[in-house]
Amino acid sequence: MPRFLCTLAVALACALPGVAAAAPCAGFADVEDSDPFCPSVEWMKNRAVTTGCGGPSYCPAAAVSRLQMAAFLNRFANALTPVYLGSNVSWSAVNDNLTPGVIACPAGSYTPAFVGRAHGVAMISATPAANDAVDVAVEFAVSTDNGVTYLAASPRQTVTSSGGAVSTGRTASVAVLMPPTDLVPGTGYRFALRIIRAAASATTADASGVCQVHVLIENRNPATSPLEVAARGPG
Repeated sequence: MPRFLCTLAVALACALPGVAAAAPCAGFADVEDSDPFCPSVEWMKNRAVTTGCGGPSYCPAAAVSRLQMAAFLNRFANALTPVYLGSNVSWSAVNDNLTPGVIACPAGSYTPAFVGRAHGVAMISATPAANDAVDVAVEFAVSTDNGVTYLAASPRQTVTSSGGAVSTGRTASVAVLMPPTDLVPGTGYRFALRIIRAAASATTADASGVCQVHVLIENRNPATSPLEVAARGPG
């Protein structure tokens, strides 16, 4: 068939009602979103493993050189390497009668570039002031507004010293687990421990204490496209 007839046929087909052009995959014009390899291409792009071959092209049939392979494997390893955030803080005379609680042991901040999942464990040990008792609740807390406000990210655990008021030097401890928490790309997260006094006391300060927060952030594979919430441009 002459070339001009092929061109005319394509133009007419695109103009016909009910005939839609295939949507690009992950912004790549040369891979259709219906292609069975599209989810894999999208996974790699959304984790910066591949940036395409220039412009809005992926070049799906192009050969891969050893240099390109080295870059792909390096980026792939970076995408799957867990991120660790941690803190270990000691204090003295902390006022835990405050409402809505004392934010302790902030474990730094993290802004994911692609979807991830955070797991956390925290520990607190507190020693009461003289003739007072340890009677507090603790919970994992997470902030997405640079530490201005914190929301609960775990069930509360109670820390008490048995027998009510005890002398200085007696310590009560508890560990808190943060359930797996899905992270949204482009959102900044801060993880910490919130200490809440269970009941008001004449003595509002624990004589001393220590808390630790450990957070591990890993890659997450959503079940469906687009495999990530944040939008990325072509390239």
